[in-house]
Amino acid sequence: MKKHLLSQKLFRAYIGWFICFMIVLLSISIGFMAFMIHRNFEDTQEQLINSIDENVQNYFEEMNAFSMELMNDQTFKKTAVIQLPQEYADGKSTTESFSQLYRDAYKMFQKSYNVGIIVNDSYYIWMGRRYHIHQIDPAQIHTYDTLVRNEKPVVKYLEQNDYLAFSGSEENDGDGSYITLSRSMDLKNQYLNGKQILEIQVETEDFVNDMKKLSGDSSAVQINIFDQDGNALYQESRIDMTEYLKEDFRGGTLKSDVISVRELFEGNLTVIYMKNSGDHLRMRLAFWVLALLAGCGFVGIILWMTYRVSQQISEPISMICERVGKINLKEGRGYEEVETDIEELQMLSHSVKEMSDDLQESLQEIIALKEYELHAKLLALQAQMQPHFLFNTLMNITSLAEEEGNERIYRICMNLTGMFRYISADNPEGVNLYEEIRHVENYVDIMKERFPESYVRIDIPLEMMKIRIPKLTVQPLVENAFKYCNRNRPEILVKGIMEESGGWAIQVGDNGAGFSHEKKAEIMRKCEEGLKSENVLSNQINGMGLVNVYARMQLFYGKESMLYQIEENRGSVIIGKRNRKDDLPI
Repeated sequence: MKKHLLSQKLFRAYIGWFICFMIVLLSISIGFMAFMIHRNFEDTQEQLINSIDENVQNYFEEMNAFSMELMNDQTFKKTAVIQLPQEYADGKSTTESFSQLYRDAYKMFQKSYNVGIIVNDSYYIWMGRRYHIHQIDPAQIHTYDTLVRNEKPVVKYLEQNDYLAFSGSEENDGDGSYITLSRSMDLKNQYLNGKQILEIQVETEDFVNDMKKLSGDSSAVQINIFDQDGNALYQESRIDMTEYLKEDFRGGTLKSDVISVRELFEGNLTVIYMKNSGDHLRMRLAFWVLALLAGCGFVGIILWMTYRVSQQISEPISMICERVGKINLKEGRGYEEVETDIEELQMLSHSVKEMSDDLQESLQEIIALKEYELHAKLLALQAQMQPHFLFNTLMNITSLAEEEGNERIYRICMNLTGMFRYISADNPEGVNLYEEIRHVENYVDIMKERFPESYVRIDIPLEMMKIRIPKLTVQPLVENAFKYCNRNRPEILVKGIMEESGGWAIQVGDNGAGFSHEKKAEIMRKCEEGLKSENVLSNQINGMGLVNVYARMQLFYGKESMLYQIEENRGSVIIGKRNRKDDLPI
């Protein structure tokens, strides 16, 4: 079978699926985006139209609200309908009356409104940049011949104010066109058949500027506003809109996707919107061109990324395989970790590194244990003095000492017998602490025959007695204490402490000179070398010493859990087991 590189197989496998998947995904995405662009464009136009509708409606609602305020103001109406015409007819000054009217209608200055009042079809009052009152002839002016005198306002486009023009005054404002909101008015607040007519007028130029501000000068739609008579109040389109003012096209009916007809302000206004489809077509064309270019570029990027991905995956794997092949634990050559930015491969490489290190460490421990096993056998051979014969001989000596009444010999033999029994027993999984303490007590009893002035205190909490420890762990420390204590009056303390976490510690101290810094460093160096070579350990069965205790504690509990501490300038050694990092020695 022909072999292929992993990178080649990955590239071939990925590229086919990626291209097919991306073509389908791009087709769906582009189609969906095109649909959404079209829909969003239409929604935007519709929202813009609704916003303009609301602005135009609010504009005329404000005019209507102002006219209602004036209609409900009795002072304004009395001044305009009674007082001012009477002063004019009597030839008196009208300045104070006009001042009162301007004070009552002060809001006209905020909105640039002009106010006109037709009083009993006889007088016309004008309040604009100038004020004016003049007697009129209703037979010659026909602006409001068709006005229905009810509570509803009427919006009209006036090419000129005929009432001002009729006055012939050179000081009037009647040279321009106006947008007028008119309604009947009566002194008794009777809207129906009111004898007076109130006008709120805005100059056409000001109205056009206001409409441009309200629409935001948007190019998405063109706005055209007409009154009930079909007169254009505001027009942005140049085409004839007459056919769209017929009844069939009112009330929000859409003639097409381009034209929208709306009625506003209780039917007083007809607003025709012409949507700009050119921008939409240009937008869609630009989108398809960009989509095509983006698709080609995306496919090219996918090809390059696929190649790079296959390379990035295969390169670290090849390096891992190469370095795994170089592992030789017998020669001490482990695995060298591969650095990669792919998390899974980095974890794999790190795991292989940890596995290699663990195998190497386990191999070293196995070798050390084999060496210890051989060393233990040699020690056993040295100590093999026919245990049954030794025990029987000690028992005979014990019996003779008892018959002769020699209590000291009897006690020494009993203690020595217990010690030999303890030492010769096979306990691969360790012993309970109370067994080790009993062995220590036998040893201390024998040593007191040599040092009768010695004082040994054993202070071990009861809850520690069931702890499992390696056999011959505490006794060698007590033996070491007897060796280096004050020989004139030996004092030795064996103290234990139990932590709430389950950790424990045993301190063996004496009243000797203590350990110097150099001695402690030498012992710790030998302890570190203890697991590497059994030659460092003592070859005396009764002299295992500090180094031997360190080695067996580490093998029994592990290096991280074992507690082993030598205190400088004091004759104290602390051993124990940690269950957490903050377990402290005594």
